[in-house]
Amino acid sequence: MRPGCPALERLADAIDHHLSGVSGEAAAIAEVRGALARFRAAAPDRTLAAGSSSPICGHLDAALALAARQSGETLLADIRAALPFLAWITYNAYPADEIGPLFPAQHAFASLAAPYDATYELDFDLGLLLIAPHTLYRDHRHQAAELYLPLTGPSRWRFGIGAAWETRAAGEPVWNPPQKLHATLVEDVPLLCLYAWTRDVHLPAELVPATDWLAIEADLVAQAS
Repeated sequence: MRPGCPALERLADAIDHHLSGVSGEAAAIAEVRGALARFRAAAPDRTLAAGSSSPICGHLDAALALAARQSGETLLADIRAALPFLAWITYNAYPADEIGPLFPAQHAFASLAAPYDATYELDFDLGLLLIAPHTLYRDHRHQAAELYLPLTGPSRWRFGIGAAWETRAAGEPVWNPPQKLHATLVEDVPLLCLYAWTRDVHLPAELVPATDWLAIEADLVAQAS
């Protein structure tokens, strides 16, 4: 965490405490909390990039207000206090012709662990992901084991091409073991969630084509208009 930045330290503490009260995926939660503890012990002087940027996708204020109602004001107070120190970026490792024109401008994430440097020696990432309403995050997979904890909801998820969409409310965790295929569908409300990659953070994600992407996205555009 950024040395001399109590707001980020408090947010890390608040996230750890919040995770301790999550129901479901107990082994995954324990893995994330253990990885966070090791990260903080190994890198007490680790720095974060200077923040204060706004997410390109917008909707942050609405997402924070909804998350406060659905996930509790205690955690959200610490998120708000840390906002000036968070740098929101987009995930740009997908080929443009595969990810499509919509998703790149409709999401952003802010890392607390800042592993995206030349070494990756600490092999951990933790932060916030924001996805705008009416957005499909196309089917993809990666070697990193990954936890999502939605702070807003509902959102919809599927775990295989042609699989049924499953609805997750705020507070219902999603655990993706290495190489598990998954997609996210955000409809009427923005999705704000905690995310964590517990290892292999340097290995990129890859898309796995599905024949329904264009139809889903066309329907989402129509809903938004």
